[in-house]
Amino acid sequence: MEKPAKYMSTQRKNYLCRLRPSPRQLQVLNLMVAGKTNKQIAAQLGLSVRTIFMNQHNLRERLQAATNVEMVYLACLLGILETDLTKQTLQN
Repeated sequence: MEKPAKYMSTQRKNYLCRLRPSPRQLQVLNLMVAGKTNKQIAAQLGLSVRTIFMNQHNLRERLQAATNVEMVYLACLLGILETDLTKQTLQN
């Protein structure tokens, strides 16, 4: 069982803060999970495809993930991304 947040060590808090994606990275991540391509994400957010790629790259580095699939998986495990699947897993 994990300690309540107020008892969490400063080192652990700093580690979790470093993992937290920026609001834009979170938008991109959610659109990826929705099945959008980089081109579709770029059009929807009014950004270039290169900017979308860099957001993905930076978040992959932050989570130390090798691929986009691993990035989404880790985001679910860490509670960064909440999907129907993670809700079902946590309930069982």
